[in-house]
Amino acid sequence: MQHIGVFCRKACTRLYPDCHHPCRNKMCGEDCGDCLWPIGDITLPCGHKYKNAKCHHNKNIDKVLCHKQMLRKLPNCEHKDLIECHVSIYDFQCTEKCGGRLSCGHSCMSTCFECQNLSKEAKQNPPFYSMGQIVRSNYGKCAQKCERNLFCGHICKEECHVGRPCKPCKNTCNVSCMHSKCRLDCAEPCSICAEACRWKCKHKGACNLPCGVPCNRLPCNLRCEKRLYCGHQCFGLCGKP
Repeated sequence: MQHIGVFCRKACTRLYPDCHHPCRNKMCGEDCGDCLWPIGDITLPCGHKYKNAKCHHNKNIDKVLCHKQMLRKLPNCEHKDLIECHVSIYDFQCTEKCGGRLSCGHSCMSTCFECQNLSKEAKQNPPFYSMGQIVRSNYGKCAQKCERNLFCGHICKEECHVGRPCKPCKNTCNVSCMHSKCRLDCAEPCSICAEACRWKCKHKGACNLPCGVPCNRLPCNLRCEKRLYCGHQCFGLCGKP
C-alpha cells in the first residue's frame, strides 16, 4: 500500500529483494537504504579482511576502502611509510625528514615532499634516478639552532646563520652578588653595585671598595679554618667560596 500524505512511523517489515534480509532501524514510511544486516568479516579484493561488515559492503565490495596499514616503498624517494591499503602511493606525500646536506653543513629538516617540490620548481625538467626517484637538489631553510658559545658564556639560540655574526645575547644576565641580581638582558651593561664589599677574613682583613668593582686585596691563600658538617676542617683555601 502506498502512503500518500501520511507518514507511517511503524517499524519497517520489508525484506531486501536481493539478499532477503529484513530492513533494520527504519520506519515504514522511510526508504530502506543500504542493507545493514551484519555478516561478519569479509575478504576484500586486496586480500585483507574487513571486520564486522554489513550486507551492503559485500554487495559493493569493490567500493569498500581497505584501511589496513602497510609499510610501502614510495615511488619518488628512498623512503618507506605506513600507508593505508586503499591509498595510492602516487598520491601520498612523503613526510620523512629530507636529510640532504645543506650549504651550512647541517642536515635538511624539511619534509621530503617539500624538497621534492622545491627541486621540481627550480628546474623545468628535474633529473630523475634510473628508478624514477626525484633528485632533491633544492632544500628548505635550515631549521637547526646555531648553538655557538657566545663571549658571555651563553649559547646562541638563533636559527642557523653561517657567515653572519650572532645577535646580541637575549638571555637574562647572570651577574649577581650578595646584595642583588641583575635583571637586564645579558647584552646590556649592568649597573654596578655600590654596596660595601663584604669580602673579608681574619688573615688579610676587609676590602674597602664598593661591591661592584674589583677588590683592593688579593685572595687569601691560607687554609680555611671553617668546619664541615662532619666536624673536620675545610681543606680549601680561605679566599675560595
